[in-house]
Amino acid sequence: MHHPARALSFVLLSSAVAACGVEPNDGAERGIAHDVATGETRADSPVGSGDGVYAGWTPDGATIKPDTVFGNDGRQQVTPTLAFPASARVRVAAFFSDGHEGQGTGYMVGNKYLLTAGHVVFSPDHGGFTTSLVAFPAEDGDTKPFGKATGVVFRTSKAWHDSQDECSDYALVTLDAQFGDITGWYGLQTLNDGILDNDPNVTIGGYPTDKPFGTQWQETGPIVDHSDTCLYYNVDTSGGDSGAGVVPDDGKHEVAAVHDGTDFYNYATRITSARFDLILGWIQSGT
Repeated sequence: MHHPARALSFVLLSSAVAACGVEPNDGAERGIAHDVATGETRADSPVGSGDGVYAGWTPDGATIKPDTVFGNDGRQQVTPTLAFPASARVRVAAFFSDGHEGQGTGYMVGNKYLLTAGHVVFSPDHGGFTTSLVAFPAEDGDTKPFGKATGVVFRTSKAWHDSQDECSDYALVTLDAQFGDITGWYGLQTLNDGILDNDPNVTIGGYPTDKPFGTQWQETGPIVDHSDTCLYYNVDTSGGDSGAGVVPDDGKHEVAAVHDGTDFYNYATRITSARFDLILGWIQSGT
């Protein structure tokens, strides 16, 4: 089923910018990388090797347990956040050259890799790539159990970088600390149309700005529509949830899409096979 395109409603919106090089149109997903230390922005489109499988990981002996629920909101507060999968959710603060500060969410998908929304790391309206990004894994109000890390390489899709395509709004951040070895990390998966046509339940957990600062919240609900590149749902989200993983309730703890924005429905960038290969290639690059 196809759904009409919808506009982003988050703060970090932008107009088109010039492409960084031209690459052949062979069906592969294209990416852009930005190195904070050198200031270099380059085409970066490796193809991962994983036969369509990228499983998550938890440390030996780690506890996986249900979350504590507070209040009557459709969203449920997650506290404490020390147990996986809550431990692998990250509050993100991104600072831009024009003084703008954006708040978002990211999910650990490797020992030093953070999956988030493209507009969390790149916004031409605010000067391009963020000049500084700070990540707080498993933050729980005033408690930052694992400290913080800084982003050193930002990668996003060429379609987001060049034209801010709303269904290509995803990014991978390389951190300067290997938090995933402590927090565990999510895997990745693609959902085929046959599964999506059955309206599977998904869980989205993040750091919404309409709740007490630094607290983690989640809700579960069905996918109600999909296109080739986006998923749509009525799961409650707010500003600050941008970049949260859309995780099917199949027990695998694998991200199938990246939450981006809202209009008639909330929506997410779907991880297609080509995007899976690109993200995995970025991870496997080791940089």
